[in-house]
Amino acid sequence: MPNRTSLGKDFNLIWIASLITNLADGILKLAAPLLAVSLTEDPVLIGLLSALSLLPWLFFAIPIGAYVDRTDRRKALILGNFIRAVVGLFLAFSISQNFIDIWILLISIFVIGVCEVLVDTTSQSVLPQVLEQSNFERGNSRLQISEVIVAQFVGSPLSGFLYAISIALPFYFSTSGFLVTAALIALFPFRKDVNLTYVNNQGGKKVRAFGRCQICLGLYLPRQRHSCYRNHYYIYRFLLLTIKCNCATVHIKRVRC
Repeated sequence: MPNRTSLGKDFNLIWIASLITNLADGILKLAAPLLAVSLTEDPVLIGLLSALSLLPWLFFAIPIGAYVDRTDRRKALILGNFIRAVVGLFLAFSISQNFIDIWILLISIFVIGVCEVLVDTTSQSVLPQVLEQSNFERGNSRLQISEVIVAQFVGSPLSGFLYAISIALPFYFSTSGFLVTAALIALFPFRKDVNLTYVNNQGGKKVRAFGRCQICLGLYLPRQRHSCYRNHYYIYRFLLLTIKCNCATVHIKRVRC
């Protein structure tokens, strides 16, 4: 068997944070529809809840991806998880005090969805900085597996169990998960520099180039939640090596090919 070395403490920090946030996300994504059904019988509003949880990936993935490339990524992770914790705590408190309504729930889920885009995009973006190129596949696969297994196979059943005990309990539990993740990243800084350095506002130029590139948009729009910026290294590497996309050629240099 091949000798596989550790992926490093920086990646382990990202992975542990991803496990916790995906568990919190999985709990929240089942509890929110259950709560919506108890608040309204309007099928349009219930369907709108699902739409608002996915629309942030469609409308904000590209600008947030550009923002992540131009800001302190550690602070972005802390900010995204902290805002989700505040919104989750507000939801739990409003349920406990019986002033929750469907509109509060819809707005809260949308804000949490935007923060999810920020956190997940940032987690993916630090991989080229904390991993050797030979370990990109291993690192990315661990993050993807943690999302599928923890969120769907652990978070959802746990959410149903907590919801059966108390309607507010899943929201308090999710809030705790987001707070723990924010504290974890705040207390244990990365050993490597995970930020990128730009010259002459290249980030804004690349967003505009992406918007004009029919190849990139053709990949991005149908995928919605799984946008180019979410798995940016692998998709841009494919574009560069396979179909010679100029938009990807410049971007791939920034993610340290």
